[in-house]
Amino acid sequence: MRGTVVSACNLSPKSIEGATMNRTDEELARVVSLNARIACQRRDWRTAETLASQAIEADPELVDAYMARGLARRVRGDLAGAEDDYSAAIQHDPALAAAFKWRAGVRSCRAAYLRGEAAERYLLAAESDFRQAVLLNPGDEQARLGGEPCDEAPQRLALAAGDAHEARDARAILLRRP
Repeated sequence: MRGTVVSACNLSPKSIEGATMNRTDEELARVVSLNARIACQRRDWRTAETLASQAIEADPELVDAYMARGLARRVRGDLAGAEDDYSAAIQHDPALAAAFKWRAGVRSCRAAYLRGEAAERYLLAAESDFRQAVLLNPGDEQARLGGEPCDEAPQRLALAAGDAHEARDARAILLRRP
């Protein structure tokens, strides 16, 4: 088994494209997905996205590939694509806490580029995702901290900074983003 993993790690995208290796498409997709995760660990985001896309094409239900591509897209700035990938992972595995947590992070980032009600909708969706991640994995402290109510976070920050006036208008702080 270990030899299989090692040889899978050494495959290039070109050799994977034409590889048959006497495997089914699903088995090949798992090998390609593994390579996508390895590319993520190496911070080779372009390769990770390409390999994950190939794995998804071969097996559209391969959750690990959606997670790897979502990470690569997020790091490369494609927040909409990352959100779509995490949503697809959730669709295929509704019990995957990590997918909810990472989608929540993407939604929080997207809210930073929006104003008013659109920003509030993304933040509330992120809060909901963080809560679901905690329900699925109660020991995930990152998800627990990220899932604090969006209305309270700016107020807590303002109070911590000693500005009681700004703390009273927490929602305005939250929605005043440029």
